[in-house]
Amino acid sequence: MKALYFPICGFFIALLLVVVYFSKPRVKNSETQVYSWMLIASLLDTILSIALLSITYINFDGNVSLIKVLNKVDFLQYILWANLIFFYVIDVSLKNRSLFEKIRRPLYITCIILDLLVYAAVLYLPLNIYNQDGTMYAYGPSVNLLYGFCAVYLLCLMFAVIYNVRNLLNKKYLPLLALLVFGSIIFIVRGTNPGLLIIPAALAYINLIMYFTISNPDIQIAKQQEQIVVQTKKINRDLRHMDRTKDEFLSLASHQLRTPLTSMRGYSAMLLDGDFGNLTPDQT
Repeated sequence: MKALYFPICGFFIALLLVVVYFSKPRVKNSETQVYSWMLIASLLDTILSIALLSITYINFDGNVSLIKVLNKVDFLQYILWANLIFFYVIDVSLKNRSLFEKIRRPLYITCIILDLLVYAAVLYLPLNIYNQDGTMYAYGPSVNLLYGFCAVYLLCLMFAVIYNVRNLLNKKYLPLLALLVFGSIIFIVRGTNPGLLIIPAALAYINLIMYFTISNPDIQIAKQQEQIVVQTKKINRDLRHMDRTKDEFLSLASHQLRTPLTSMRGYSAMLLDGDFGNLTPDQT
């Protein structure tokens, strides 16, 4: 039963995040959309892991086929989560937003097609279940392909961290560092003690780190309000500039009009002061 500790801890973290995150108003952008799906994938992963271990402890011999099916369904959560964190990395790493908008759709479609092909191969390849002395884990070609594919995504994250090494102090990159650390731990644990299921808890904890860095709805709304304040200040500066321009125009216009009007007034006074019956040629 000790193997249930990590999945149960991950379940409560994932459930808490889902309840808190979706119960609050949030800014809708590419980051928050990706994070929403990451929360759902993590919660489903913890539920499936708990179900797998519970069925194994209750009656393994009579549910081997069901355990294999649930394992392969759970593999889809791993692929989905790895794909989502990859999308997140692309989103926060590309500074050229116009370029990102151009490549986002074809990149997403390509990744989804690749994920489906790999998952189809995972479903087709054989899967074995080890269950002795209270330890249960899956192994075989199906599992090897899954972890190999996820390792490719992990390498992409590593290159992204290296590429953005100057921006590592940015809070948006903390989940990447956490993922690299936890990803390395997962592969080490998988090689030394595959029966220790720490993946559900690790994914939930990474989601928790992301919540307190960039995906917290309160933080997102605060950022949006800050942007509104900045835009308001810019509008006020533009209005003040327009007001100064208007004053300068009116001052210039009044000066240009005052000069000929003053001349006309002077000539009129000269005419009024003269004898209208004996106008000189110049006065005429």
